[in-house]
Amino acid sequence: MRSSSLLEDSFGNAFAGKYLSVFCPNQGDPDTRLAAFMRAVKLVYASALNPDALSYRRRRGLGENDEQMAILVQRVAGMPYRRYFFPALAGVAFSRNLYPWNDRIDPQQGIHPPCFWPGHARGRAGWL
Repeated sequence: MRSSSLLEDSFGNAFAGKYLSVFCPNQGDPDTRLAAFMRAVKLVYASALNPDALSYRRRRGLGENDEQMAILVQRVAGMPYRRYFFPALAGVAFSRNLYPWNDRIDPQQGIHPPCFWPGHARGRAGWL
């Protein structure tokens, strides 16, 4: 489960790692799964008010903006390994490449740096 907000997705504001993403396994009885899901929703929404995110918004001149956030629930595809589950592929896609490192790279083509099994590391806010 992850956030998607107007400020986070706006051009020129890299909010990577500022808001929380929560891995919410679909395990247990229905009441346990619902409780875990509701906890994850609350944690992701609350991360819009964490000190790091608030400080970042103030430094970027966005402190007074209304941060409207949605929650994305994404299914993780992968495979179990012993008592763990690992996503097969993870990464972040950008519609523009703001840091082309040579002349052959067209910034308008975007970039997708993939991370292959066993999953990938998150930004400072991290996974739970």
